Amino acid sequence: MNGGGGAFVLGGAFQIIASIFHPDNNDPNAVPAPFWVPVQLGLLVFYALSFIGLLGLNRYQGQQAGKLGLIGLILALIGSAFTVVTSIGFAFVLPAFAAQQSTPKALFALLDPTGPLAWLSLITLTYLIFFVPGYILTGIATMRARLLPRWAINRGRDLCKHH
Repeated sequence: MNGGGGAFVLGGAFQIIASIFHPDNNDPNAVPAPFWVPVQLGLLVFYALSFIGLLGLNRYQGQQAGKLGLIGLILALIGSAFTVVTSIGFAFVLPAFAAQQSTPKALFALLDPTGPLAWLSLITLTYLIFFVPGYILTGIATMRARLLPRWAINRGRDLCKHH
């Protein structure tokens, strides 16, 4: 397994663990919850390792991914960089801000686009605009490059059919 593959696998483990312990974003007590900061740091590690994984995948696929792969890579890298910044904001800035509120507020109330954390809302929205299409295009380019083992490609197609 190349370094990119190892980074994706390790990052996936952090993603799974963080998802299991992630508090409900609609719960006003989610941000002050004891698991909030460790979960956000776990997600930060996941996003950082995904960044490394993307670079390794691009190195492995090279020219076979084509222009679609390059566009996907650029979008996914930008989106991944924004997710790291978002995770830092969610892990450190958001809990400090939530602690200053007179009553607990749900995540989306804290991220009100007209409020003092509008910049964090903007970064979150921006990462979605780059991250999701970037990873979709990277996935398509990876399947078209046909360099990964056949079982991985078939499993990816099966997952797409069922979701």
